[in-house]
Amino acid sequence: GLLSASILATAGASRVYIGSAVVYNSRRAAPLLLMDEEKRQTMEAEKDYSTAASYLQSKKDSTLAAAVALRESLGVDWAIAEGGAAGPTFTPNDLTEGFSVVTVLGPDGEPRVNVRYTGHNEREENMWVFRDEGLE
Repeated sequence: GLLSASILATAGASRVYIGSAVVYNSRRAAPLLLMDEEKRQTMEAEKDYSTAASYLQSKKDSTLAAAVALRESLGVDWAIAEGGAAGPTFTPNDLTEGFSVVTVLGPDGEPRVNVRYTGHNEREENMWVFRDEGLE
């Protein structure tokens, strides 16, 4: 949401910006957002959230799947997908700081994946950091 609002605050954005979605539960939202059965199954699949490392990997996988699906279904050149954890509480017990995974998929089809850790669990501050990361 913050990332989209920042992009749309730029003059002329409406000429190139198609849209966005804010999804907090990819398994429940996939049937609404994805028409392709295979991509939908990928997004709906159970994820391993038992450790911080497996949780991070699940976010890398889901942001890539979302960027590919959105780019193809919308017929656009670029797609950005962001996922992560802002805090102050986290699902795996060994995750203690906020992180963001930003996946950008452009015309060449090569994903650019960036992971950013913030070093703390302050939710609002993390959300702004994640927005800034997506804009870079």
